[in-house]
Amino acid sequence: MSYLRDFNMAAFWAGITGFVWYAFGTVPLHIAVSSQLGLTTAQSSSWMFIVWFSGAISSIALSLRFRQPIPITWTIPGLVYLGTLAGKYPLAEMIGANLMAGVLIIALGLMGVGARIMAWLPLPIVMGMFAGSIMDYITRMVSATVSDAIVAGVTVAAFLIGRALKNAAARPGDGRRWHRRVSHRDVFSEPD
Repeated sequence: MSYLRDFNMAAFWAGITGFVWYAFGTVPLHIAVSSQLGLTTAQSSSWMFIVWFSGAISSIALSLRFRQPIPITWTIPGLVYLGTLAGKYPLAEMIGANLMAGVLIIALGLMGVGARIMAWLPLPIVMGMFAGSIMDYITRMVSATVSDAIVAGVTVAAFLIGRALKNAAARPGDGRRWHRRVSHRDVFSEPD
């Protein structure tokens, strides 16, 4: 089977990294937004199962068909945006609006209109509108970070260590590591 020939350690570790990111980064966010929306345990479980299962099936099918990773899933900014709407709209209206938005996006994509809309509507304006809509959520996140300095400190330390180690690259396949001296410019400079 050709799929087994495509397997290598780089693909394996990419999969492990994705799993760890979703398990420890996005699942807690999903749970937090569920509680903000006031969902029961059964509603939260159902929502998470539908989102994760349908995304997994779609991603696996498309990835096997086109022989490249094609993730089909929800977005973190979209999930954060849903959290900001908690208490402003009834849950039924939010579900209906999301379903209609999904149908509209699929229809526009199939008609080829999406590229024309994106060319017509400047991305900075879109991102500015989105940033304004989640500003309250972001300011609450900053205050929560300040109040829990241990978590924030570990996160910042991990970032700085990761930046310091970014140049210690491993070549896929042979496991050898190539090291070079890391300077302060490597840690505090912008990524490539």
